[in-house]
Amino acid sequence: MITDGFTRILDPQVSRDHGGHPIAPDHPAQLAWAYELIEPRGRVYGVDADAILAALIEDYPTSESDTHLAAARARHALSTATALTAARHAAHLGAMSTHQEHILRIPAWMPVAVPQWDCAVPLVLVDVVYSPFTTAAAPIGNVHWLHSREADSYLLSLCEAGAVTVHRAGIS
Repeated sequence: MITDGFTRILDPQVSRDHGGHPIAPDHPAQLAWAYELIEPRGRVYGVDADAILAALIEDYPTSESDTHLAAARARHALSTATALTAARHAAHLGAMSTHQEHILRIPAWMPVAVPQWDCAVPLVLVDVVYSPFTTAAAPIGNVHWLHSREADSYLLSLCEAGAVTVHRAGIS
């Protein structure tokens, strides 16, 4: 699938150099691909962070206002935060306090009311649920933040939280 913003290539179709590294395909309008998203069965090359997010998020409004784009990222971030927290909680084998168990089950759209999170299972939180976007104080400690306000920072925060793998386009 090739659009002006991104192209998705399945692994068997990815060209590789002599060292076996993937080679980004030519853009149909000779633009440069800025990012490479690694997917389970292929790669997506995008001209910018919004293009990668359009490939990643179903119904991402690529031609809408900044407000609509930020809202789409926030919805995706809330869903992703819930899934990542649940997966990390399920994978944790150590004992936790009842209070920690309760906190890990709070929906991502509800602010967590703890000043510090020292649990071995990291919280995955979304920036727009906390100050300065709301009156809720942001906890510190073992927290992975999803920064959904801007496309580039959201894509980077998804990488840092382990939700996706994105590289600069070219050799990965």
